[in-house]
Amino acid sequence: KKKKKKKKKYSALIPLLKGQRPHPNELSGSDLDGDEYFVCWEESLMPHDNCDPAEYYIERITPSQGDAPPPTAITESEINEFVFNYITKGSKLGQISNAHAIWADRLEKGVKDRKCITLASKHSDAVDFIKTGIAPTFDFAERSLIYPDWMMKPDKASY
Repeated sequence: KKKKKKKKKYSALIPLLKGQRPHPNELSGSDLDGDEYFVCWEESLMPHDNCDPAEYYIERITPSQGDAPPPTAITESEINEFVFNYITKGSKLGQISNAHAIWADRLEKGVKDRKCITLASKHSDAVDFIKTGIAPTFDFAERSLIYPDWMMKPDKASY
């Protein structure tokens, strides 16, 4: 008796890509460049309300068509300048992300509070820094001096 080979089974979520807003973009602003998703059907984890998506805009520095210089090779000093700017200005993503999580946890309105909305916009800008070269500011007042216990920061004050 010959045994049948079992075929591998795969699960796939295939989002629609056409329409007013493609589903991946609706879900998380995705551009499908390797983003991962978690799909769960547990009713108790489903949100009870839905918010309109945020709209983030960055001032784009674009030369007018007639004034654009011809493309040139990137120089070592330009690479050095970009890396320096990334380290000194653009690497605030983790700090902004943590501040957003803390304030969303602490403030009565949660993610709907103006402070969280501002931090979410800055988070988007920080993610896009590598593409735009435009770094968001992150002010001392946007930081929290106390942390939720679930962030496990034993050297910091917590609640």
